[in-house]
This record gives sequence, C-alpha cells and structure tokens, in this order.
Amino acid sequence: MSRNLSTEEKVLVELGIQAQYLLQNDTFVKAINTLSEQLANSILSSALPDTQNRERLYMMHSCLNEIIGLLKSRVAAKDNIEAMVNDEDEDTTIKDTL
Repeated sequence: MSRNLSTEEKVLVELGIQAQYLLQNDTFVKAINTLSEQLANSILSSALPDTQNRERLYMMHSCLNEIIGLLKSRVAAKDNIEAMVNDEDEDTTIKDTL
C-alpha cells in the first residue's frame, strides 16, 4: 500500500486484522463452534412448553452468529480497502509506463 490511508481506513484495516486473527485462531473457532452446537442442542432438546427458555437460547445463538458476522464484515472491509489501494497502485504503475 503506497498511498496514505485516511484515519478511518486505518481504523478499519486494524479492526479487520484483529478480526481475521480471531477467525483464524483455532482456540477461538473451536470455542465458538462448541458454544453454537451446545446452544442448538439445548434448543432442540428443550421441553415443548418451555417457550421462554427456548427463546432465550435462540437469542443467545443469534447473538453468537451476529458476532461472527461482524468479525467477517470487518475482514471484508479490510480486504476491500487493501484491494482498492492495490488497484490504485496498479493504475499508477501502468500510467507511468505509457
């Protein structure tokens, strides 16, 4: 990346790097997958009349999915910024050779 990033872009890239680290960390991924599986099993095995508990478990599972979605969107934002900068660098290089 040769052009200077704006402060906002720098923050987004840093958040994306941190999110990518978490999503690639085996311990984190295993913990998330285990928790997701436990919540799903608890939902499926809950007593039919226990609607309140099942809804609570469903909301917990939804929050877990939101966290993963947020982390993935931060990685995507980082990747988009990096791609944009790389495209700008390639355009500059091509124009310089003409």
